[in-house]
Amino acid sequence: MESKRKIFRLICLFLMLVISLPLQSQSLNDILKLAKSQSLKAKIAAKEYGISLLDYKYYKAEQNPMLSLQMTPILYSGDAVQRYSYEEDRTYYRTQNSLFSSARLRLQQNVGILGGFLYMDTDIRYYQSFGDNKYRQFASVPLRIGYSQNLLGYNTYAWDRKILPLVYKISEKKFLLELEKLSEEVVSCYFSLLLQKERQLLAERNCRNCDTLYHKGALEMKLGRLTKLKLEEINIERSNAKTLAMKAKMEYETSKKYLCKLLLINDDIEVMMPLSIPTGTIFLDDAVNLAKQNSWEMLLANKNTKEKSQVIRKQKVQRFADINFDINLGLHQMSESFGGVYRNLMWEQNVSIGMTIPLATFGRTKFKYQQAVLDYEKACLEFEEKVNEVKNEVLSAIGRLILQKEILRSAKETWCYSQKTYDNVLLQHKLGRWDIYSLHLAGTNMMSAQLEYYTALADYWSLWYRIRSLTLYDFEHGQPITMGLLDD
Repeated sequence: MESKRKIFRLICLFLMLVISLPLQSQSLNDILKLAKSQSLKAKIAAKEYGISLLDYKYYKAEQNPMLSLQMTPILYSGDAVQRYSYEEDRTYYRTQNSLFSSARLRLQQNVGILGGFLYMDTDIRYYQSFGDNKYRQFASVPLRIGYSQNLLGYNTYAWDRKILPLVYKISEKKFLLELEKLSEEVVSCYFSLLLQKERQLLAERNCRNCDTLYHKGALEMKLGRLTKLKLEEINIERSNAKTLAMKAKMEYETSKKYLCKLLLINDDIEVMMPLSIPTGTIFLDDAVNLAKQNSWEMLLANKNTKEKSQVIRKQKVQRFADINFDINLGLHQMSESFGGVYRNLMWEQNVSIGMTIPLATFGRTKFKYQQAVLDYEKACLEFEEKVNEVKNEVLSAIGRLILQKEILRSAKETWCYSQKTYDNVLLQHKLGRWDIYSLHLAGTNMMSAQLEYYTALADYWSLWYRIRSLTLYDFEHGQPITMGLLDD
């Protein structure tokens, strides 16, 4: 019994120690890695990229040969058919029961240079009729080789080689951009939580200072050094400080829950102020060129121009003639026995040219072609507009970053100066040369300067990650942001 009590006490002591342990603070890099690995936005972006990757793999697979088997195992027909008798010179109906079966094995390969496809196939067919005129026959094509193409003069595969890899590149850049936007949001939430934490600490400190000021004021009023009206003003300030402290705590908890919701973790999280700021040399021309290369919106605009150019080419060919072409060469035979269709084979040659010529369309083809030209010109203008938009956005972000760096330096100097002022006033107050009100004012100025510095620091980090998003380049480490970098 005594041993059970000891075990129970040890368990209680262990639980008390675990509960009382402080939460481990998470650095900004830790939070960013956590967001990219388990946040819903990152998972959704990864799924969208995976879909685009499979589309691209499907396109690559279409360049390989394809083997297919087409079969009609049983086709039975029992109905009345119309027949003509030359002997009696009349048409009559008679009942016919027949059975048909077929199978074809085809190997097909797209020819990207020409725009058509090569094929090689073999087939076997069987026909049998029942009734008074019983008859059966096998027919086969042991080997047939041919080439087929739709719309001569227009190569679909050549256009696919220009456009579909670009579609995959767009999806890759868009995925990387989504992750960088997620980093922007996480940085904003992280520093928002830090600021709310500091506001809460400063509000609690201000509340304690107001309490001290009120108690000292009450003592001075008893000594006749302070009026009752002044003490009431101090009490109002103390009440306001308590209200601000409670609001700061509530806003801190709200910011913490939002960040935890974004990261899909529990509410137990603590953040710490970064010890340094990201640094790196950013050249304007290099940044603009990187943005032009990596912007998925610019790639999308470029894809649109290629697609419109493709439509122009197709309309230009169809404007004069729509020509289809098929040629094949093979061996065939017919026999009443299965083995007979593979003996004494005979050659067969087939050439088919289909042509549709619009002789009088009354402006249809002309207007269709003109519309395609206008669509292409519009796409080119939109591409040029997107180039200017990306360039201006990058230049604006870099200009704001340079200015923000100066603001950050000034805010840090102001904070350091306010700390020295507060220390000096505190020393003078201890020596009896400054009153409590001067000390309280110096403390308030120091806290305001500290918040201004933290706000400037948050803005600098946000602008830094904004430039990363626009250029998809890590200027701090001097390397592009790629899929391989994410895997590392």
